[in-house]
Amino acid sequence: IAPTVLALLGLPAAADMPGRVLVEALDGVVVPERIGSWESVPGECGMHPPGMRVDPADARAALDQLVKLGYVAPLSHDEERAQRDTVSCNQFNLAQSCADARQHRQAIAALDALDEGARAAPPAMLLRAQCLLAMGDSRGAREALAGIAAGSDMPPALAMLRALIDLQEGRTDAALDGLRRLHRLQRPPRGVRSMLTQALVASGRFDEAEPVIRDALAEEPEDARALCARAELALARGDEAGAIADGLAAASLAMDDPRVHFVLGRAFAVAGSSPEAERALEACIALAPSWLEPRALLDRLRADRTQRAGGEA
Repeated sequence: IAPTVLALLGLPAAADMPGRVLVEALDGVVVPERIGSWESVPGECGMHPPGMRVDPADARAALDQLVKLGYVAPLSHDEERAQRDTVSCNQFNLAQSCADARQHRQAIAALDALDEGARAAPPAMLLRAQCLLAMGDSRGAREALAGIAAGSDMPPALAMLRALIDLQEGRTDAALDGLRRLHRLQRPPRGVRSMLTQALVASGRFDEAEPVIRDALAEEPEDARALCARAELALARGDEAGAIADGLAAASLAMDDPRVHFVLGRAFAVAGSSPEAERALEACIALAPSWLEPRALLDRLRADRTQRAGGEA
């Protein structure tokens, strides 16, 4: 909805914004080209200025001081626990919001501010591991999960995260074992198909990947992850035109997915379309600054362009 409303106002949507402009519902509206992120645009953003924000710790210290002075009655045991639980819940929600906005360092800082018991709870450890993995620290992610017992009956979210860590560390066979088990569940968790196809393509098992992607698109033709997986498969098979077509279709549905932009960047690079490849990789890096592969490819493309310009001169 937000990209469409922005288009109606004559404003561009951002590359890190989910959704797409519903051009089929608009008549005579010129859709501006997307910008990298509204977060980088100066000006008012609707947030309270720093001086008006109330820090929970400061508020608690002020209340404790009033209690000591006798102006306020001390909280009962139940009220203390309710207050502690509320502060902890709000802090965890802040960490989750930062993670959803791909501000992973801020999310980890918010998790660190939790009390010891809340930090050791499985949801907090899972979120910490997800953030560390998104920052490229697979070892730290694995260590963050050490306190959660593994086993054949582990929760799907934990099993998917362990498989993703294996995949990032190059242990493709171990990742495939876990992902295949999840895919065989009566109700596979969301995203497991795309992860499975990613692992299958990475290991060269193209014939096994193809029916998984086909089933996903038969169930949901506008599945951005499945379209991205099919683009990766086409690219692995040397079909850069097919990869670009599927990549663009995926991008129109999930502009905030850095993997989509990375696949597009690789496909455009193979096709020799350097300007389009650079734009796609820049969008990917804006969404996932800690991801090294797209940055390395972008540096290489820019170096090649500089070298060609020097040769022509």
